[in-house]
Amino acid sequence: MIRADPCYRADAFKQGLRVAGFVIQGAPRAQPPNPEDVLVIWNRYGRFNHYAEVFERAGARVIVAENGFLGRDAAGGPWYSLCSSMPLACGSWPVFHGEEWRWDQIAHLMGGAKICEWRKGGNEIIILAQRGIGPPGVREPDGWHRRTAEQLRAAGHRVRVREHPGEKPPPVSLEDDLRNARAVVTWASGAAFKALLLGVPVLYGCEKWVGRDAATRLQISRNLEINWPERLPTFRRLAWSCWQIPEIATGLPFQRLLSRSSESENTPARR
Repeated sequence: MIRADPCYRADAFKQGLRVAGFVIQGAPRAQPPNPEDVLVIWNRYGRFNHYAEVFERAGARVIVAENGFLGRDAAGGPWYSLCSSMPLACGSWPVFHGEEWRWDQIAHLMGGAKICEWRKGGNEIIILAQRGIGPPGVREPDGWHRRTAEQLRAAGHRVRVREHPGEKPPPVSLEDDLRNARAVVTWASGAAFKALLLGVPVLYGCEKWVGRDAATRLQISRNLEINWPERLPTFRRLAWSCWQIPEIATGLPFQRLLSRSSESENTPARR
């Protein structure tokens, strides 16, 4: 169910699924799916979420595609995230021992992206607002960033909200916008990973957020708890959720996601 619009590159998804051994079908038919069937959707909301629930009740697999948190590589090529069942914020994907090299490969393709040293200055808290799309428990709750801003201000903090850009590029780059940030606050946004790369501490609200091992759970108080944990393991896990169009067309991402012989090892440790 990937849209045919050019930016979604449905052709590459279909090619990759064929290589992985699947017969392509359009929107789900009236009869219940078989456990061997696989549903591929863009994000997970509205009818996509409805069909995902139908497939999962039947024991079938669901793959959720989204724009990757990395944006574009040094040559302008886009990244896409592919996860089992849920969007990237709370999704899962296989990571096997000895595969740490993937992050180094991606960092090179991004023009030498690196994990900057932690920033321990700054004088404002910036909330990264989200669009609030996705399944319950994953999407940002309605009004969450506005309520959180009010509560932080009431606790004595200097707070600013960076609105989600939607379909329009923001007037100021994230890097420039975070120059005076002491920390960023997110429900579970992809932009928070870019903040982590820049060395800006992240406070998160979604309990299941996949970046939680590199961040701090938000607890609003006059003296905010802000930690500076190790980030490299998180980015090494995230690297295997991100794919480019040529890779998707080879079928490798689908073969990895649909392998039942191994369990995903990307889940952060519980706290």
